[in-house]
Amino acid sequence: MKLYDKIADKSGNAMVELAIAGMTFIVLGMGGVDFGRMYYDSIAVGGAAFASTQYGAFSVVTAGDFAGMQAAGLAESEDVDNVTVTASHFCDCPDNPGVSVSCNQTQCTNYGLPRLYVRSRAQSNFKTMGKYPGIPDSSAIDLTSWMRIR
Repeated sequence: MKLYDKIADKSGNAMVELAIAGMTFIVLGMGGVDFGRMYYDSIAVGGAAFASTQYGAFSVVTAGDFAGMQAAGLAESEDVDNVTVTASHFCDCPDNPGVSVSCNQTQCTNYGLPRLYVRSRAQSNFKTMGKYPGIPDSSAIDLTSWMRIR
């Protein structure tokens, strides 16, 4: 048998191609599944922040119920692991926006009562199923929602 005959023999090439292509598709599939999981967790964490804010925005009384706001956020994200929800409220005056004032302040200059806002922050840490080159195996998901009440 000549050298040319050995090189020209193609038996087994399909198996090698299948093995290479199969491994490539498995790795791509795992990456796609991990991306989908992270996307789902991000939606759930965002929903937790929004649910917490909605609970607090129901009235001026619920705006101060931080435990209730946290419970509403955690109930919304119960199928995601390690979610933390923090709730707060703040006030500002239209003549000086972005600068917090006391919510007990009786009047803003030329306006009346200060504007009251509730804010919720939901956080989680996402971990991938495996380690991929160039991609971190852990990512923080951190979303904030706020709404004006008064």
